[in-house]
Amino acid sequence: MSLTQVSNQVIQQPYRKNFLINGCMRVAQRVSVALSTAAQYGGVDRWKAVLTTATGGTVSQATIGSTSGSRKAVEIANASCTSGGVLAFETRVESKDSTYLGGKTITFSAYVYHNFGSTTNFKVYFYKPNAVDDFSAATQLFESANIAVLSGTWAQVLLTATLGDTDANNGFRVQIAATGLTLSAKSCFLAAAQLEIGSVATTLEYRPFAEELALCQRYYEKSYDIDVAPGAINAYGQGQWLSNYTATGCYFDSINYQVSKRINTFGKVTFYSPGTRRANRIRNASTSSDVTVNGNVNASQRGFCGPIPTAEAMSNGHSYCWQWTADAEL
Repeated sequence: MSLTQVSNQVIQQPYRKNFLINGCMRVAQRVSVALSTAAQYGGVDRWKAVLTTATGGTVSQATIGSTSGSRKAVEIANASCTSGGVLAFETRVESKDSTYLGGKTITFSAYVYHNFGSTTNFKVYFYKPNAVDDFSAATQLFESANIAVLSGTWAQVLLTATLGDTDANNGFRVQIAATGLTLSAKSCFLAAAQLEIGSVATTLEYRPFAEELALCQRYYEKSYDIDVAPGAINAYGQGQWLSNYTATGCYFDSINYQVSKRINTFGKVTFYSPGTRRANRIRNASTSSDVTVNGNVNASQRGFCGPIPTAEAMSNGHSYCWQWTADAEL
């Protein structure tokens, strides 16, 4: 076999065929959040969930049996809602990645499970944002037919469509939804999600966990260990500095992110007291009390300098500590 033949074989192998980040649902930095009537990130990274008339429920990561290669899922658990509820999962692709999809035939596939007690129709939708990476307003491009999902059974949901040349220039949004629901303490799972070029849904691409985590951290990162929820009473990984406050200034810590963020993170960093869970507070370890935070300075895509407590709250020679999250989601 010649070098040219070897090179051609390598090139022809699928590489990064899944345009979705965390389609395997293995990264869950937020751990669990309360279900909301507005779409929100929570539980599994890069995935939003919503139940429009929700009166209860949580969004988290679930361990499941093998479903087309996936061992993890995003779960809406103990969901309750009044009549006419819309339950939906969605994910968004940044314009820097989605642009390559323009003019191509693409296929989205995933697996859905619910225990609603009766067959429920789900649909898959493709949207394009009206401005670059701004999903506050979006235009629907394609909608699948109803996909009947039996209660208590995993089912694949699919949508294949050919995009216009500019349809993916501003980014891309995929949504999986069921409408007209009335639920009482029910659950729904989504697993093995893939968006790929072509008209056939292929097996789920599995990236190494460290790579998947790094891809997620472009959009969200925290100081806590992966399996520790933001806002927990936890000292591991916390930042800490000894105040040298004077009338002319003081020393602060400089935090470098593990992964550069999608955007500048000024105003996107939230601090937490390791002792009380309180947001926008840091802990004075010398007095076992919380102090307020003015904000972070010199923030960038690479990190930030801070946090800065209010001047009147600082005491020279005292030790201060904190945890943080940085949010650069679409």
